[in-house]
Amino acid sequence: LTEHMTYKSRLHEYTLQWAIQRPIYGTSNEGTPHAPKFRSMVEVDGGSYTSPNAFSHRKKAEQDISKLAIQIR
Repeated sequence: LTEHMTYKSRLHEYTLQWAIQRPIYGTSNEGTPHAPKFRSMVEVDGGSYTSPNAFSHRKKAEQDISKLAIQIR
């Protein structure tokens, strides 16, 4: 893996390497329309993970949960 890959890309590479189903992401908005707070979850390799953190951008929420899933794997 290269150093500049995102955590989401790294998690995808993990699934390709081990020939398992690609990650399935879900993101919810827990904030208001003017101040969104996104929290993501991911299902990968039989496990389901939800981020303890909420972010103002959906992409950051997906990166956060991807990082968590990689660390747990």
